[in-house]
Amino acid sequence: MAKRFLSSSFLIKVSKHLALLACLALLGRLSGREAIAPVLIFGLTVAATALHLTGRALRLRLVCKVLRNGFR
Repeated sequence: MAKRFLSSSFLIKVSKHLALLACLALLGRLSGREAIAPVLIFGLTVAATALHLTGRALRLRLVCKVLRNGFR
């Protein structure tokens, strides 16, 4: 149970960092300083979303299991 909680926390943290990286890439592209492909920005956004949803699903699954079985 602790492994699932740690992995969900790790996935959510990584997804937030990827979302920040996507925002910075977008700002760099808009300012004209960085030549970053739009496909890369889209890929970062999709990866951040997928990791965040996976982390939230693991955490929700853990909460549902605790609520269903009690604190055993």
